[in-house]
Amino acid sequence: MRHTALRAARTAFNGSQARAYSQATSTPRHLMSIGDLTPAEFATLVRNAAAHKKAVKATGEAPKSLAGGLTGKTVAMMFSKRSTRTRVSTEAAVAMMGGHPMFLGSNDIQLGTIEIYWNTWPDSHKGPIIDYIAPYNGETTAGSLRWSKFAQKSIVSGQTWVTDSLIANNFTTTTTIPRNLAPGNYVLRHEIIALHGAGNDNGAQNYPQCLNLKVSGSGTVRPTNGVAGTSLYTRNQPGIIFNLYTSYTSYPYPGPALWTAAN
Repeated sequence: MRHTALRAARTAFNGSQARAYSQATSTPRHLMSIGDLTPAEFATLVRNAAAHKKAVKATGEAPKSLAGGLTGKTVAMMFSKRSTRTRVSTEAAVAMMGGHPMFLGSNDIQLGTIEIYWNTWPDSHKGPIIDYIAPYNGETTAGSLRWSKFAQKSIVSGQTWVTDSLIANNFTTTTTIPRNLAPGNYVLRHEIIALHGAGNDNGAQNYPQCLNLKVSGSGTVRPTNGVAGTSLYTRNQPGIIFNLYTSYTSYPYPGPALWTAAN
C-alpha cells in the first residue's frame, strides 16, 4: 500500500436501508485502530497498560505473565501523528515481550492491496462487495463527496458469493487502489449489499464502511464525474432488486459504471 494512514470511520449512508454489525469476535484481528476496540476492550487495555508500566518501573523487567507473549511475532505500528516517545516506548515494550517491533512511515507503505477486516458477517447475508473512491481537499462532509466505483465482486461460482469467501477468510477481504491514482486525500467506500431480502421492495441492506487514505506517488489520474452518495442507487434498479432464492448465473451490479481510467 502507499497510504500513510488508514483510519476506519463509519459514515452515514444516505441511500438504501443501512445497518452495521459491531459484535466482538474471538478471532485474531491483524489490522486494528483504537476505533476498532469496544469500550470494555479499551478500558481493559488502559488498565492493563497502567499496571504493566508500574511493574516495569519497579523491577526493570516485564511481568512474568507477559514474558514471551510476542515471541515469533512482528508488531507493526502506524501513527497518524508522529510521536518519538510513543514509538520508542512501543518498540521497547514489544522487544521486551520477545517480539519484533516495526514502525511504518509514509515511505514504507507502498501501493498495493488493502486488507479490510469485518468483525463478523452472517452467512445468510449473501451479496456483492463494491469499492468506491472519492477525492477531497481540506474539510469535507459525506454529502459533498463524489464517488467513483473502481472494484466490484459478487458470485464466485454456483451459489457461492464473495461474502462466503469473506467468512471463510476470517471475515477479511481485500481491495487494490488503482495504480495510477494521483496523489492526494481520498475516502475509500467499502460496501457490502446483503441480498437475503432483496426480492422485495426496499429489502436490500447496504453496509458501507469508509477509510481515509492519503495517497502519494507518481500517479496522474484523479476521479472525475463522481456520483453523490444519495444517487448511487435507486430502490427498484436491478441488483438492488434481486431474488437470491431463484436460479441465477450472474448478478447485475447496481450503481454507476466501473471507473478504470487510473488502472
